[in-house]
Amino acid sequence: MIPHRPNFRGIGELPPVVAELLRGLGSRGVELAAVGSDRVAWRGELLPGEVAELRQHKLDVLFMLTAPVAGEEGRYVLAERLGVAEELGLPTHPGSPAWLIATGEAIDADRATPDPLPPLPEPPEGADAWGDVPCVPLFRSDPEHPDRRASRTGSGWQHTRARRRG
Repeated sequence: MIPHRPNFRGIGELPPVVAELLRGLGSRGVELAAVGSDRVAWRGELLPGEVAELRQHKLDVLFMLTAPVAGEEGRYVLAERLGVAEELGLPTHPGSPAWLIATGEAIDADRATPDPLPPLPEPPEGADAWGDVPCVPLFRSDPEHPDRRASRTGSGWQHTRARRRG
C-alpha cells in the first residue's frame, strides 16, 4: 500500500534533509526497502544519527520507495544517474545504493527548479474575474462562429453535403 500524501506535487517538496539522508546512505552502500506500508528495512550499517533521521522522515522515505513523483528536471536527473549506474553494472532497483544517490540528487534538482506554472494572482476584492475576457464561440456548431458567419455571407469556406445515391 502506498502512503497517502494529500496535495503532494512532487519530490521537490520534500525537506532537504531527506535528500542528504538518501545520498549519505547510498554512498555508504546501505540498501533500503519498504516493508508493508509502515516500516522501512535496511541492509548495511547505519550510524546512530541516521537511525533517528530515518525514523523522523519515515513517511517521506516510504513514499519515495513506493511511489516517487518527480518533476521534469528530477526525472531527467534520476534517469541520467540510474543510466550511468546501469552501465557500470550496479543494481538500480528502488532502494539500492545507486537508486538512493540518484533519488537524493533528483530531490535537489526538483527543489532548485522553479515551478513552471506559478499560481494565478487573485482578482482584486469585488472585481469580476472574467469581466475583461471576451466571449468567443469555440464550436463550429455555434451560429456566431466566424466560419459559419462567413459562409452565410458568401465568403470563406463553403460547406456542402454529399448526396446518397439510392
